[in-house]
Amino acid sequence: MKPTGILIALLGFLLGLGRAQVNPTPRFQPTPLEAFAKQPTSHIAWSGEAGRIDSREAHAVITALVVEDTAQPPDRLRGIRIDLSDQDGKDQVYLGEETLGAFKDATDQISRDAARGCSWNSGGACSSNLFVGAALFWYAPTGLRASTR
Repeated sequence: MKPTGILIALLGFLLGLGRAQVNPTPRFQPTPLEAFAKQPTSHIAWSGEAGRIDSREAHAVITALVVEDTAQPPDRLRGIRIDLSDQDGKDQVYLGEETLGAFKDATDQISRDAARGCSWNSGGACSSNLFVGAALFWYAPTGLRASTR
């Protein structure tokens, strides 16, 4: 499975989390980065688009950012924001730098498992039906939440 395929699978998973949440009270709490970024005294001090994934069904824009709290300098957090959208709505997922290593390791593991379980055809695609995943995505880790937006 190519890295783009992994990211699209991750995008589908994250969008599914957003749609699956139907309770008026969200089951998951905002990540520390999201809570910090949404404070009235916080602002994005720096941001840069790190990547984009587009398909017919959904889109994701990954942005690296630094968020500062103007009321308590030099309070700042770094991480990424993933803006997700499809025909049914939009959502944002914030991942702080403390969790990025775990998510990278999980997607690397998915890539390795997919490569071991596939017989690659001449077009560079996996020719067998294969489902792989990482334990990190089975249950939402502490701080990762799905919203009702």
